[in-house]
Amino acid sequence: MTSPEMVYCAQCQRRVSFHVDRVNHGQQLLLTLLTVGIWLPVWLTMVFRPARLCDECGNPIWRD
Repeated sequence: MTSPEMVYCAQCQRRVSFHVDRVNHGQQLLLTLLTVGIWLPVWLTMVFRPARLCDECGNPIWRD
């Protein structure tokens, strides 16, 4: 079994494991259609640059 990748969390002030939430594409499609496409850049950002969330505190871990 491999150990999970550890990253530094500024909130916890230590190295922690993290997880990435899956994108709900149905919801993102609905938001894109309701906003006449304005939401599309946000959706694409969520797909190609997913947020890493700390397993300890749940806060986002910002990329270096």
